[in-house]
Amino acid sequence: MRQRRLISPTEEGTSQFDLVLYFKETAQGLTAWMRYKTDLFEVATRMGGDFRTLLEGIVAEPEQRLLDLPCLTEDEQLSIFGEPMESDRSTKANFQAPKDALEGQLVNIWKKVLRRDLVRVGDNFFDLGGDSLLAISLFAEIEKKVGKQIPLASLLDAPTVGQLAELLRHEGWSPPWTSLVAVQPCGAKPPFFYIPPAASTALSAVKYARYLGMDQPVYGLQPLGFEEGEVPHNRVEDMAAYYIREIRSFQPEGPYYLGGQCFGCIFAFEMAQQLLAQGCTVALLALLDQTTPCPIQYQNALEKIVYYLKCGQLPHALMDFFVYRRYRWLKRIISPKESRIQCVMGAHQAAVIKYIPQVYPRKITLFRSSEFHTMEKKGVWANRWSEFATGGFDCHVIEGNHLEIFREPRIQVMAKKLKLCLDEAQQVQY
Repeated sequence: MRQRRLISPTEEGTSQFDLVLYFKETAQGLTAWMRYKTDLFEVATRMGGDFRTLLEGIVAEPEQRLLDLPCLTEDEQLSIFGEPMESDRSTKANFQAPKDALEGQLVNIWKKVLRRDLVRVGDNFFDLGGDSLLAISLFAEIEKKVGKQIPLASLLDAPTVGQLAELLRHEGWSPPWTSLVAVQPCGAKPPFFYIPPAASTALSAVKYARYLGMDQPVYGLQPLGFEEGEVPHNRVEDMAAYYIREIRSFQPEGPYYLGGQCFGCIFAFEMAQQLLAQGCTVALLALLDQTTPCPIQYQNALEKIVYYLKCGQLPHALMDFFVYRRYRWLKRIISPKESRIQCVMGAHQAAVIKYIPQVYPRKITLFRSSEFHTMEKKGVWANRWSEFATGGFDCHVIEGNHLEIFREPRIQVMAKKLKLCLDEAQQVQY
């Protein structure tokens, strides 16, 4: 049989394929070339780095099974997980094509929602920039295009196109629903319970979990109203009581470690109050960059703005006014498929407006953006979280504005400070 000669890219001329990898054995060893369309530069570069990592792993551990060898470069591991990882099959690059029409539909939905030109069957939704709000849009599109409904929390167990397609293939499948969502259930440490911002889901906790360490269990609380037939709470006290029942059904006794983001701070604050009233220990109450609730009850947001004007707090009144206008604007432009977000947001805002906070007899740990910290020093706030804490008050300032500190790369700074506070509180308890 005539042996086929392996030619180099310079000999071949025009390639018949979008991407081709060539190998040739020379006196110096195995030499490789890659030829690709210019549109695939990013993909080709990543493939080259991943393949080199795999080959280096084979040389370092020739007896190791291929599936257990590393396939991501160290830079990719750092960008995704914050630290280099041991080999893990779930992190291997996946270059499979859609195997049926359902996976093809999901790939197209992924591309639309995430605004990406390239989505692979094995790509993780969160690694591609997905968050809790995009997840709502994603599932709304799936419901529209595929005609099936599954809980938002399913994205934690099935974060890839292939995995989610597998769930959707099971006719009549319905996972048990709970407001307590296991974002990162493994780990020997006591769990951290995260309360998301208003009109956001438990999936918001994903961005913190990866930086808190694999030994730190993280659970997110999911508000009612996102799934069909649910009625959202419109009182802070009721939502806090509901969340506590969910938590205590999983962990009957303290100490409890709570954290809330934005509007979630107010719900977490009330949860801590109710847990103390039930005789439980709250080892950490972490509030992530939210102004305090107003100490006087109102019927609507405009009355609250008038109150701040009467108190001479013009900057505070203006901020509340802009928030109010933004919410009214969102109500006009929001699409029907996102009407559930609108419903939940309205209920949560009404709840916060009616809430009258009481002094908390324990310690509060506040994580504050430098933007809000500067405004506080200038006397913008009519009242401050420190005024509600008689058991101690710590403030950790993160450089950036309110939106920036919850995004990469500053979310890493926030999460690392939170991890230190969790570790310290856990050491005190044990």
